[in-house]
Amino acid sequence: MRSILSAIVMAALAFVAFAAAGSAQAQDASWTGTWNSQHGELRLIQEGSRVYGDYAERGYFEGRVSQDGTRLRGTFQYNSPRTSNGYIEFRRSGSSFTGGWNWARSGPVDASKGNWKGSLKSAALPQLRYAVGRDEHWADFWTDAGSAAHDWSFAGVPAEEDGSFAMEDFGEESAEYQAEDRQFTYVDGADAGDDTDDGYDTGSYDDGAYTDIAAPGGPWMGTFSTNHGDIRLIQIGNRVFGDYAARGFFEGCVHNSGQTLRGTFQYLSPRSKHGFIEFRLNDDLFEGQWTWTSSGLPRAGSAINWRGTRKASDAPTLTSVDQDGTHFADMWNAIGVSQRAWVLGQQGSDQCAASGL
Repeated sequence: MRSILSAIVMAALAFVAFAAAGSAQAQDASWTGTWNSQHGELRLIQEGSRVYGDYAERGYFEGRVSQDGTRLRGTFQYNSPRTSNGYIEFRRSGSSFTGGWNWARSGPVDASKGNWKGSLKSAALPQLRYAVGRDEHWADFWTDAGSAAHDWSFAGVPAEEDGSFAMEDFGEESAEYQAEDRQFTYVDGADAGDDTDDGYDTGSYDDGAYTDIAAPGGPWMGTFSTNHGDIRLIQIGNRVFGDYAARGFFEGCVHNSGQTLRGTFQYLSPRSKHGFIEFRLNDDLFEGQWTWTSSGLPRAGSAINWRGTRKASDAPTLTSVDQDGTHFADMWNAIGVSQRAWVLGQQGSDQCAASGL
């Protein structure tokens, strides 16, 4: 009897060990490698929850994997024609995957569609030809895809990597912002959350007629204490730039007769962290929103997640940037025309609109 019980116990322990090993293998398995598929060879690299790479000889991928590493969701983009792009969802089992794809206009897809399958050809780090030269390689439609598509892609991704609006804490909030119930009234009389400047000027504009005003000065000049650390800003004409706490830098343009600031922020390290800001000023106070680049522009009515108060009006000494040249975030040349126009106040230029709309 004892020998039978021993055999049962040993078998149970072996099963548990086998199951644990299988689970660990599923979680540790990387998408990095070269994959044969019915739509051409895929060369993929996984970094944390991020997966990116080349889509055959056609274009590139960007996506995110679930926490257990078995599900990949993202987008594909053709190099030519640029209008050919869409969504993918792959489900991996060992060294093979089955999945689905849709064109962008059809929306996110489920792997059960079964129109894309593949198998691992080599686990060696591949040499990429198309998914290079940018921080991320989302398809062209991504910036206008909307929050539902973004939520779909990042579902199940570890919180610290999901691109959600959760900046790291930066010390304690200034005393001015410890009270959350203070009243805030916009200069133009709009209610909190209203966006009275929801477009950009497409009228006439002479690129050669606009130059920076030589002397710094304006309502955004100074040092502000904020819930994400001190920011130091210099305004020259309708351009505003400066240091973002001890982390990085800003570049932006004023709108709405100088009361609204739109622009980008960029971390010095890691360089992959950057995004958009929209601040609205009332004398020495501002409130507004920030978003990661992957989440698109701040939306009217979004929850206020950045606020500050001016503590000095003098031109600050900047440590991260200087007055020469512009200091937009690293993603600036990769974003869409409409997003650049949202910041600049006009299309077809690399400078802030002269009117400060």
